[in-house]
Amino acid sequence: MRRLWPRVLMMLTVLAGGVGCQSGPALEPVAGTLRTEVERLNRSMEESLRAGDLLGVAGHYADDAILIGPSGNRVTGRTEIDAYWMRFSDPVDWSLSVGTLEGEADLLCQRGTSRLTYRRGDAVRTSVVEFLLIWRREEDGRLRIAVDAYW
Repeated sequence: MRRLWPRVLMMLTVLAGGVGCQSGPALEPVAGTLRTEVERLNRSMEESLRAGDLLGVAGHYADDAILIGPSGNRVTGRTEIDAYWMRFSDPVDWSLSVGTLEGEADLLCQRGTSRLTYRRGDAVRTSVVEFLLIWRREEDGRLRIAVDAYW
């Protein structure tokens, strides 16, 4: 899987240049089976959260994944990713959109909107954010999130 990191870095470089997941020289629009696979993974994450299976949500991330929040805070690796998701101790609902999806079979870039509703104390809160996910195909053949950035 190390051979994929140069391509992940290339994707991030393209994205940092303000292109987003819009078509660039190395990114191709994704449709058909790959898009269906990513949509299925999004639905699986939503269902895991609704069922209170927060480690199930975290299981969609690669062991070496990086999650970057709007203030630049970073969560890195399996232990921190698991802890990040476990903090949503009383989840209510979640919806993820697949806006743009580009890349190839083993490395995909998804942009979309997340609407996450959860309870904190007596209050019900809803967080609506834009996100970018870089999905990487692992050695077991499954796509997992390598990079998750939201704002």
